[in-house]
Amino acid sequence: MRGILIRTTGDPRAMVRTVGREVWAIDSSVAMAEPQTLDSFLKIFFLRPPRLGFLLVTVFASIGLLLVTIGVYSVIAYSTSRRTHEIWFADGALGRLLAT
Repeated sequence: MRGILIRTTGDPRAMVRTVGREVWAIDSSVAMAEPQTLDSFLKIFFLRPPRLGFLLVTVFASIGLLLVTIGVYSVIAYSTSRRTHEIWFADGALGRLLAT
């Protein structure tokens, strides 16, 4: 985005017409699309909250958290199912040991 910045001592909006006349005097093919103050330019382009970016990060982080939760649950369930036989065996051995 191209533009010119002009420092004024008075109201910057009052200088728009004067600056436009001077620019057109130099090159009449140049158009002034959106004359605005530096404060409004910064608010529009740089200082507004990036809501879409935060929304996308939140969505992908939520999906990632869900996948991690499912993965951890799956690993714990699998390892528990593999060791169920050992738990039953230990419980049976302990029961026989206490009975004698």
